Amino acid sequence: MKKINFAFVAIVANLVLLSCTVNKPVEQERTITVEGSGSVSVKPDTVTLKFNIKTSDWNVTTAVERNSSITSTIIDVLSQSGITSDNLSTYDFRISQESYRQNNRDLPGQYTVNNVLIVSILNPETTGNIIDAVIKNGSNSVLLTSFDYSISDPKAALTQARALAVQSAQDAASLIAGTSGCKVGSVLEIYENSNGFSNTMIKSLNMMSMESSTPIVIGTIPVNASVTIKYSLQ
Repeated sequence: MKKINFAFVAIVANLVLLSCTVNKPVEQERTITVEGSGSVSVKPDTVTLKFNIKTSDWNVTTAVERNSSITSTIIDVLSQSGITSDNLSTYDFRISQESYRQNNRDLPGQYTVNNVLIVSILNPETTGNIIDAVIKNGSNSVLLTSFDYSISDPKAALTQARALAVQSAQDAASLIAGTSGCKVGSVLEIYENSNGFSNTMIKSLNMMSMESSTPIVIGTIPVNASVTIKYSLQ
């Protein structure tokens, strides 16, 4: 009567099972990744201006005194136009000396004083009148160097833009999957790519060349959102 080596049989059986497990293909989950974007147009409620009061003279004290006098006048005009101290500040102040070349030599020139005021206007409809008032009292020494529209609280608009972005991604996934004979399943991953709003900006507007009244047209600012979403496919 033959003896059966049970240990040998067990090893062979395990090898067969292992071979079946290794060779069995693993079914990969089918997915689709799409991008979606949303945009909401909002009327701005704040205008930010930067005025540069610039004076020059061969005497630095004279240049500073002239600049101080004009700046004080501009501040008074802004105050009379409804701009409070909370919405007015000095953005930059500097004194420099220019140079000029004569007979192949660099010679010291006039002193230049720049005093930049930043003004926040909470009622954009008054922007044109405020610019006009500064022009009339600026003694041909004022430059409007920056003009920005903005939204003081973009949260509500951003929430709407995000919802539109997600819906846009959902629609794209459904269209692509449906055309391919599939159905969109659950969300596996979601990323927010970017969001925010774009300012309308005008730079380096020379107020000395503006003789007529200043028409300011208040438009809208787009608040944007973008997402990338990965869905499972059924």
